[in-house]
Amino acid sequence: MTKAADALAWAGHAVRVVSTQSMPWATKADADVRRTRAWSWTCIDHRSGTALGYRRGARSRLASAVARTLRGRAPWPAVVGAYAPVHPELVSAASATPADLIYGGTTGALAAVAESAARVGCPYAIDLEDLHTAESAAPDAAFQHALARRIERRVLPGAAFLTTSSGPIGDAYAEEYGVAPVPVHNVFPLPGAPPDIPLTHGPLRFYWVGQAIGPDRGLEEIVDALGALAIPAALHVRGRETSFAEELRRRAAARAPAV
Repeated sequence: MTKAADALAWAGHAVRVVSTQSMPWATKADADVRRTRAWSWTCIDHRSGTALGYRRGARSRLASAVARTLRGRAPWPAVVGAYAPVHPELVSAASATPADLIYGGTTGALAAVAESAARVGCPYAIDLEDLHTAESAAPDAAFQHALARRIERRVLPGAAFLTTSSGPIGDAYAEEYGVAPVPVHNVFPLPGAPPDIPLTHGPLRFYWVGQAIGPDRGLEEIVDALGALAIPAALHVRGRETSFAEELRRRAAARAPAV
């Protein structure tokens, strides 16, 4: 969304960004972005300990209880409330001023984008940055994926256009809903041939960064690959530490002792 806002602003459009703030570690990064952008920004702070954070938690628990009990018969407000606890605040902020297009994404904004556009009376577009019906590895993954599927089935067909972060994700959405998302890659493409990396300056160094240090994000494969290489290497990992971090350390000690 930051790239989209920048591109639209550089093209001469008036841009207003609506986003949420839920993780303390991202606060400084948000502030840095604010200082270097000319477009306006409405931020919804629902971090733990804030008034909205308490309301969001209560709203989420109530909506989740209803959605779990009624499952496929759950009313739309319960489905949205269980999947996107700050949905009302996003809709209120996004529809507060006139717009020619509302474009948004991530799990919490899928339904909010469509409802905001309906209130304003303009088209909407959605960015599918992940395959939301298969992205969770949490204990309640099946429940979350079912909510995502119901929301996507309702809002995706009405979008003026859809974007996504990779071709395979776009193919999965096309197969499920008959839509045609346009891939907007957020990384550089792989080179056509393996790079020649001379090991003349110490160990081979890798740097991984993500929002959270968690499973199924490529870290296990990196450790296993470095173990198979059996050469001195360093893997630097940056993100919010979870219980998986200790598991990753044990994996590295067992399978890649040279790392």
